[in-house]
Amino acid sequence: MKKNKTYDVIGVKCGGCVKKLTTALHNYDKDAVVSVDIAEQQLSLQSQLSNETVEKVLAELGYLPDTDKPLHTDSPSVATDKPTQIVSDNIITDSYTLSIGGMTCAACVGSVEKALQQVAGVTDVSVNFATKQADIIGVTDTDSLLQAIKNAGYQATLINTIDTADEQRQQQENNDYQHKRRQSSVAIGIGAILMSLFRRNVVFRQTLLSRGVGITETSQQ
Repeated sequence: MKKNKTYDVIGVKCGGCVKKLTTALHNYDKDAVVSVDIAEQQLSLQSQLSNETVEKVLAELGYLPDTDKPLHTDSPSVATDKPTQIVSDNIITDSYTLSIGGMTCAACVGSVEKALQQVAGVTDVSVNFATKQADIIGVTDTDSLLQAIKNAGYQATLINTIDTADEQRQQQENNDYQHKRRQSSVAIGIGAILMSLFRRNVVFRQTLLSRGVGITETSQQ
Protein backbone atom coordinates (compact mmCIF):
# COMPACT_ATOMS: atom_id res chain seq x y z
CA MET A 1 0.00 0.00 0.00
CA LYS A 2 1.31 3.44 -0.88
CA LYS A 3 2.01 5.89 1.91
CA ASN A 4 2.05 9.66 1.84
CA LYS A 5 5.19 11.14 3.33
CA THR A 6 6.70 14.61 3.47
CA TYR A 7 10.47 15.17 3.38
CA ASP A 8 12.55 18.27 3.99
CA VAL A 9 14.85 19.06 1.06
CA ILE A 10 17.45 21.68 0.23
CA GLY A 11 18.66 23.21 -3.03
CA VAL A 12 15.54 22.47 -5.11
CA LYS A 13 15.32 25.83 -6.87
CA CYS A 14 13.45 25.38 -10.17
CA GLY A 15 11.36 23.15 -12.39
CA GLY A 16 14.53 21.50 -13.69
CA CYS A 17 15.48 20.44 -10.16
CA VAL A 18 11.98 19.06 -9.63
CA LYS A 19 12.15 17.14 -12.89
CA LYS A 20 15.52 15.63 -11.95
CA LEU A 21 14.23 14.61 -8.53
CA THR A 22 11.00 13.18 -9.95
CA THR A 23 12.90 11.13 -12.56
CA ALA A 24 15.26 9.74 -9.92
CA LEU A 25 12.36 8.66 -7.69
CA HIS A 26 10.51 7.12 -10.65
CA ASN A 27 13.58 4.98 -11.31
CA TYR A 28 12.78 3.23 -8.02
CA ASP A 29 8.97 3.48 -8.17
CA LYS A 30 7.47 4.31 -11.57
CA ASP A 31 4.05 4.95 -10.03
CA ALA A 32 5.24 7.36 -7.34
CA VAL A 33 3.28 10.62 -7.12
CA VAL A 34 5.65 13.51 -6.50
CA SER A 35 4.86 17.04 -5.34
CA VAL A 36 7.53 19.62 -4.49
CA ASP A 37 7.02 22.91 -2.67
CA ILE A 38 10.00 24.98 -3.82
CA ALA A 39 9.22 27.88 -1.49
CA GLU A 40 9.01 25.66 1.60
CA GLN A 41 11.67 23.18 0.37
CA GLN A 42 9.44 20.18 1.00
CA LEU A 43 8.90 16.98 -0.95
CA SER A 44 5.51 15.26 -0.70
CA LEU A 45 5.64 11.67 -1.90
CA GLN A 46 2.98 9.00 -2.34
CA SER A 47 4.96 5.80 -2.82
CA GLN A 48 5.95 2.40 -1.51
CA LEU A 49 9.59 3.49 -1.24
CA SER A 50 11.30 3.21 2.12
CA ASN A 51 12.62 6.28 3.91
CA GLU A 52 16.16 5.00 3.41
CA THR A 53 15.69 4.81 -0.37
CA VAL A 54 14.19 8.29 -0.59
CA GLU A 55 16.95 9.80 1.54
CA LYS A 56 19.53 7.96 -0.60
CA VAL A 57 18.08 9.60 -3.74
CA LEU A 58 18.07 13.02 -2.08
CA ALA A 59 21.67 12.57 -0.97
CA GLU A 60 22.85 11.51 -4.44
CA LEU A 61 21.23 14.59 -5.98
CA GLY A 62 22.49 16.94 -3.29
CA TYR A 63 19.01 17.73 -1.97
CA LEU A 64 19.41 16.08 1.45
CA PRO A 65 19.60 18.61 4.32
CA ASP A 66 22.47 18.27 6.79
CA THR A 67 20.44 18.01 9.98
CA ASP A 68 19.84 15.69 12.90
CA LYS A 69 16.07 16.26 12.78
CA PRO A 70 13.79 13.63 11.22
CA LEU A 71 13.51 14.40 7.50
CA HIS A 72 10.08 12.92 6.95
CA THR A 73 6.56 12.89 8.34
CA ASP A 74 3.71 10.52 7.50
CA SER A 75 0.35 11.69 6.19
CA PRO A 76 -2.86 9.82 5.20
CA SER A 77 -2.72 7.89 1.94
CA VAL A 78 -4.82 9.33 -0.84
CA ALA A 79 -5.13 7.77 -4.28
CA THR A 80 -4.52 10.13 -7.20
CA ASP A 81 -3.75 9.98 -10.91
CA LYS A 82 -2.97 13.69 -11.36
CA PRO A 83 0.22 14.89 -13.07
CA THR A 84 3.29 15.63 -10.97
CA GLN A 85 2.69 18.91 -9.15
CA ILE A 86 5.22 21.65 -8.47
CA VAL A 87 4.47 24.32 -5.87
CA SER A 88 6.34 27.62 -6.10
CA ASP A 89 5.35 30.91 -4.45
CA ASN A 90 2.00 29.30 -3.51
CA ILE A 91 1.14 28.68 -7.20
CA ILE A 92 0.53 25.03 -8.07
CA THR A 93 1.74 23.99 -11.52
CA ASP A 94 1.63 20.62 -13.25
CA SER A 95 4.32 18.65 -15.04
CA TYR A 96 3.25 16.81 -18.21
CA THR A 97 5.10 14.42 -20.51
CA LEU A 98 3.83 13.95 -24.07
CA SER A 99 4.82 11.43 -26.71
CA ILE A 100 5.25 13.31 -30.01
CA GLY A 101 4.78 11.83 -33.46
CA GLY A 102 5.86 13.24 -36.82
CA MET A 103 9.15 14.87 -35.77
CA THR A 104 11.89 14.16 -38.34
CA CYS A 105 14.53 16.84 -37.70
CA ALA A 106 15.76 19.62 -35.42
CA ALA A 107 13.42 22.10 -37.10
CA CYS A 108 10.48 19.92 -36.02
CA VAL A 109 11.70 20.08 -32.43
CA GLY A 110 11.74 23.87 -32.66
CA SER A 111 8.23 23.94 -34.10
CA VAL A 112 6.88 21.72 -31.30
CA GLU A 113 8.61 23.78 -28.61
CA LYS A 114 7.25 27.02 -30.07
CA ALA A 115 3.71 25.62 -30.27
CA LEU A 116 3.77 24.47 -26.64
CA GLN A 117 5.34 27.70 -25.37
CA GLN A 118 2.42 29.62 -26.85
CA VAL A 119 -0.14 27.67 -24.79
CA ALA A 120 -1.52 29.85 -22.01
CA GLY A 121 -0.05 28.98 -18.61
CA VAL A 122 2.99 27.06 -19.88
CA THR A 123 6.20 28.18 -18.15
CA ASP A 124 8.78 25.66 -19.33
CA VAL A 125 9.10 23.29 -22.33
CA SER A 126 11.76 20.70 -23.18
CA VAL A 127 11.50 18.54 -26.33
CA ASN A 128 13.76 15.52 -26.82
CA PHE A 129 14.14 14.42 -30.45
CA ALA A 130 15.77 11.09 -29.56
CA THR A 131 12.95 9.91 -27.29
CA LYS A 132 10.22 11.80 -29.21
CA GLN A 133 8.96 13.24 -25.91
CA ALA A 134 8.08 16.70 -24.64
CA ASP A 135 8.18 17.73 -20.96
CA ILE A 136 5.96 20.68 -20.07
CA ILE A 137 5.56 22.61 -16.82
CA GLY A 138 2.80 25.14 -16.21
CA VAL A 139 -0.72 25.95 -15.13
CA THR A 140 -2.60 24.49 -18.09
CA ASP A 141 -4.54 21.40 -19.21
CA THR A 142 -3.84 18.36 -21.36
CA ASP A 143 -6.39 19.21 -24.07
CA SER A 144 -4.77 22.58 -24.75
CA LEU A 145 -1.34 20.96 -25.09
CA LEU A 146 -2.56 18.21 -27.41
CA GLN A 147 -4.46 20.71 -29.56
CA ALA A 148 -1.38 22.92 -29.87
CA ILE A 149 0.65 19.96 -31.13
CA LYS A 150 -2.10 19.02 -33.59
CA ASN A 151 -2.31 22.59 -34.91
CA ALA A 152 1.45 22.53 -35.49
CA GLY A 153 1.06 19.47 -37.71
CA TYR A 154 2.19 16.73 -35.33
CA GLN A 155 0.59 14.02 -33.20
CA ALA A 156 0.76 13.72 -29.42
CA THR A 157 -0.46 11.51 -26.59
CA LEU A 158 -0.15 11.99 -22.84
CA ILE A 159 2.28 9.65 -21.08
CA ASN A 160 0.85 8.60 -17.72
CA THR A 161 3.48 6.12 -16.55
CA ILE A 162 7.03 5.14 -17.47
CA ASP A 163 5.80 1.71 -18.64
CA THR A 164 3.58 3.25 -21.29
CA ALA A 165 6.26 5.72 -22.43
CA ASP A 166 8.20 3.12 -24.42
CA GLU A 167 5.02 1.63 -25.83
CA GLN A 168 3.73 5.00 -26.98
CA ARG A 169 7.11 5.98 -28.44
CA GLN A 170 7.27 2.72 -30.40
CA GLN A 171 3.72 3.26 -31.62
CA GLN A 172 4.56 6.80 -32.75
CA GLU A 173 7.68 5.55 -34.55
CA ASN A 174 5.63 2.84 -36.25
CA ASN A 175 3.02 5.41 -37.31
CA ASP A 176 5.76 7.65 -38.71
CA TYR A 177 7.25 4.70 -40.60
CA GLN A 178 3.90 3.71 -42.09
CA HIS A 179 3.26 7.35 -43.10
CA LYS A 180 6.62 7.52 -44.89
CA ARG A 181 5.89 4.20 -46.64
CA ARG A 182 2.58 5.53 -47.90
CA GLN A 183 4.27 8.70 -49.16
CA SER A 184 6.95 6.63 -50.90
CA SER A 185 4.33 4.36 -52.48
CA VAL A 186 2.45 7.37 -53.86
CA ALA A 187 5.65 8.88 -55.24
CA ILE A 188 6.68 5.59 -56.84
CA GLY A 189 3.20 5.16 -58.34
CA ILE A 190 3.22 8.63 -59.87
CA GLY A 191 6.74 8.06 -61.21
CA ALA A 192 5.69 4.77 -62.78
CA ILE A 193 2.70 6.43 -64.51
CA LEU A 194 4.86 9.26 -65.87
CA MET A 195 7.49 6.79 -67.09
CA SER A 196 4.80 4.70 -68.80
CA LEU A 197 3.39 7.78 -70.56
CA PHE A 198 6.89 8.81 -71.65
CA ARG A 199 7.62 5.37 -73.10
CA ARG A 200 4.32 5.30 -74.94
CA ASN A 201 5.08 8.70 -76.42
CA VAL A 202 8.52 7.51 -77.58
CA VAL A 203 7.05 4.35 -79.13
CA PHE A 204 4.33 6.41 -80.85
CA ARG A 205 6.91 8.78 -82.35
CA GLN A 206 9.12 5.90 -83.48
CA THR A 207 6.13 4.23 -85.15
CA LEU A 208 5.27 7.40 -87.06
CA LEU A 209 8.85 7.88 -88.18
CA SER A 210 9.11 4.27 -89.36
CA ARG A 211 6.06 4.85 -91.54
CA GLY A 212 7.54 7.97 -93.02
CA VAL A 213 5.20 10.31 -91.24
CA GLY A 214 6.90 13.55 -90.24
CA ILE A 215 6.37 15.03 -86.81
CA THR A 216 6.26 18.77 -86.70
CA GLU A 217 5.56 21.19 -83.91
CA THR A 218 2.74 23.62 -84.65
CA SER A 219 2.20 26.98 -83.03
CA GLN A 220 -0.56 29.53 -83.23
CA GLN A 221 0.28 32.68 -85.12
